[in-house]
Amino acid sequence: MKPRSLMMPISILTLVLCSGAAASAAMGRAQPPAAASESAVTLKPSFKVGDTIRYRIVIDRTDANIVPAAMMSPPAPAAPTKPDAPSEPAPAGDAPKSNPANTDHAPDPSKPPVEAAKPGTAEAPPPANGETTITASSRASVDSIQALSVKEVGDAGIRFELTFESIKADIKMPERAAAYDSSKPEDDKDRDNVALQTFKPIVGLVLQLTADKDGNITDVKGNEQHLNASSPAMSGFLQGLTGSDNVRINWNMLLHAKRGGGTFKVGDTWINEDAFPVKQLGARFEITRNSTLRGVSGGVASIDSTGGMKLVPTEADRKPPFELKNGNLLQTATWTVEDGLTKKSEFQRTFQLDGSAQGFPLKRQSEIKLTAERIK
Repeated sequence: MKPRSLMMPISILTLVLCSGAAASAAMGRAQPPAAASESAVTLKPSFKVGDTIRYRIVIDRTDANIVPAAMMSPPAPAAPTKPDAPSEPAPAGDAPKSNPANTDHAPDPSKPPVEAAKPGTAEAPPPANGETTITASSRASVDSIQALSVKEVGDAGIRFELTFESIKADIKMPERAAAYDSSKPEDDKDRDNVALQTFKPIVGLVLQLTADKDGNITDVKGNEQHLNASSPAMSGFLQGLTGSDNVRINWNMLLHAKRGGGTFKVGDTWINEDAFPVKQLGARFEITRNSTLRGVSGGVASIDSTGGMKLVPTEADRKPPFELKNGNLLQTATWTVEDGLTKKSEFQRTFQLDGSAQGFPLKRQSEIKLTAERIK
């Protein structure tokens, strides 16, 4: 039996998980420096009107939904009628009897899925009470060129414009596969291409980003008409690219080794914190990264980061319907000392959500990899 697409009543974003206003400002807390033999380096970007910072950003996301087989079962067929049996009207006052076999426990396709996660790598847990489980996996790779232009600089803050110059997407879901490359011409077959329908409107899209005087992005606008795809199953992938919190967090990671900048010696460590809301869960994700300057060579600083994430209720007396487990972060990055910006970064986030959907237990195992490299 071919699994149906798993739909859930939430849409988790990507660092990247759901769009929305930031729950709290990101901040960096310097820790006591370790002994170091090399001279100190300062990593703090400066922004001038007219500057453009361009990155190639690749987001690879994999998901594995582990559910009872009953959740994916098609409705049982109605009992056949006898062709030679005379039809008799129901007695007056009797209502037609419903057929319980017509109950369909399949997911509601009108509800957006949680963002994609780890195909082929997730292991299904031992079935409870002998119940069979099914693992439905999906993967999305979205490769884009993004250009951040400095438009205004002042004591009150900085205004950026972010342009999506090109997009190449490869989507694989249990029920379909689709691809789109903005550098290639379209043909007649693309009329039914959900990847083209989802990502083509983003090519050339310009977002308005507001930052404080140090360049920490605090607000993202201009994506309001581009957060929901024509296919509900594609909306999560789209929000992973253009969702306000995804844009804010991803770009702040590229612009700032430490929020507000700092001067470091090899071995120094510091903490960056961030958070973003997930309104559908009545909670927020809190993210912590512990960073260490590993070395400096040829004007390039190497920084490694580890960390974790928590799901915290926004209301103390309301427990989120999903429990977050194994939320881990890992990042390796190089930074150009001359301008204080990322040269190349590889960031990975893994987590598991345990809960239920439509009365069935559900596990979602996810892995998100973001690779960014500065280009001219």
